[in-house]
Amino acid sequence: MEIITSTAPPGTITLKSSDEQFFGIERSIALQSKTLEQTIANNQTDQNIVIPLRTIKGSVLAKVIEYLYKHGEAETSDEDKKNWDEQFVNLDGSDTPLFDVLRAANFLKIQGLVDLAYKKVIKGKTAVEICRIFGFQTQNIPIYSDEEEEEVRRCLQ
Repeated sequence: MEIITSTAPPGTITLKSSDEQFFGIERSIALQSKTLEQTIANNQTDQNIVIPLRTIKGSVLAKVIEYLYKHGEAETSDEDKKNWDEQFVNLDGSDTPLFDVLRAANFLKIQGLVDLAYKKVIKGKTAVEICRIFGFQTQNIPIYSDEEEEEVRRCLQ
């Protein structure tokens, strides 16, 4: 990952989206991402850096950053975060598809957001629908009875 220096305030990391949008975020917030944490750790200078994210559009990155900030708030209770999460994943009708947020969270290794988005993406879907969503071939997938499908859904909750 190419890193360039930034003129952002100290303690700030600048993220550059695939569509050339720049987002300044606090270093402590960025460290929630294992990918960003590793990139920052590999930076040999004390200068502020710009991290290009060539596979993540600005609208998607903005949603990911919103999640990071909410989950970085020490004064927010776990219950409040859980309630906020439920609203956050309701992106129906949004310009930002939840699946894009899931892919970005996976790339950035933000496990809490991956889990949250994944549960929302697959909720109420059959095995064949899930395979279609993730681009898997379905011809070798066994067809389950309604009872077997329900058992799988219970396990995923």
